[in-house]
Amino acid sequence: MNYKIEKDVEIPAGGGRNIYPFPVMEVGDCFLATDERGYNGVVAAAHSYGSKHGMRFRTSTDHISRTVRVWRSE
Repeated sequence: MNYKIEKDVEIPAGGGRNIYPFPVMEVGDCFLATDERGYNGVVAAAHSYGSKHGMRFRTSTDHISRTVRVWRSE
């Protein structure tokens, strides 16, 4: 495979690809996720983001509606 190297392309603001609102959540905030990739992905993302940024999240999975509610707990 041959890749073209490009120079001077600006990096987008934010840098990350957060699809969940973890960065703006305050303690006590929550959101409901209906992730097409599966609710295990939401739980894993909350755990990973929390570990990297010193935050804690609690999750509750509803298998009937196939949703996950995520709270910021610390």
